[in-house]
Amino acid sequence: MSFKLSRRKLIGSAFFLGSSALLGQIGLKLVYSSTWPFKYEKLNPQETAELTYAVWGKYLCGASIIYSIFEQLGQKIGEPYKSFPVDAFILLKGGMVGWGTLCGSLNSAAIVASLIIGQPQKDKPDYASLIASNLMYWYSNTNLPTFEPKCPKTDIKMPKTTSKSPLCHVSCGRWMKASGYPLASAQRLDRCARVSASVAYKLVEELNKYHEGLYNEPLQWNAQKAVGINAQFDCADCHTHTIPSAPKLKS
Repeated sequence: MSFKLSRRKLIGSAFFLGSSALLGQIGLKLVYSSTWPFKYEKLNPQETAELTYAVWGKYLCGASIIYSIFEQLGQKIGEPYKSFPVDAFILLKGGMVGWGTLCGSLNSAAIVASLIIGQPQKDKPDYASLIASNLMYWYSNTNLPTFEPKCPKTDIKMPKTTSKSPLCHVSCGRWMKASGYPLASAQRLDRCARVSASVAYKLVEELNKYHEGLYNEPLQWNAQKAVGINAQFDCADCHTHTIPSAPKLKS
């Protein structure tokens, strides 16, 4: 069998592949831009949490929430949920590819909120940002995980901890210190699967309220007003006296 290609055939093949890729990109852009914000229908928080927990081993904290919500909405509504590239968000795992920054469950929850709610409307609150911010505050101040799976992946009585931070590094670190289980243990993996499911449950509760016009929560933390710089509320918990003060605007 000969693998030689003529220059004309090679150029033709490259043109076909390039055109196909370009048309695919254009098609995806048309699908998503023309439908943003995505249509939403109420979901069951408990069922969403169970699905998040069930698929966590594949999608991890970075995409399990997106999958659980979009899979259900794909069945209820269809596009754009059915063709949404959920796998692209697995890299949010471990606070962004293991760097321990913002917990992947919070990252993915903010993405879902933005896609479903869309840009802020004139004379209305920025609900997507409001829900995402308040979810981070809830995560930081709640004894997690709150979700109890029907079929647990481990048989331990799951320890619960309050992270006082939305960061993966701090959240996992506090739990590991309290529980005594290391990062690679099945128990720690199970804990994070339950945390993701807990966030999914809370997010669906908030999206359902928004969908019904009942979301009226105030902003829980406003760093710009409080400390004059983008920040979380507990920097001193780790950094103590080493935190520099933000400069003030001159009046």
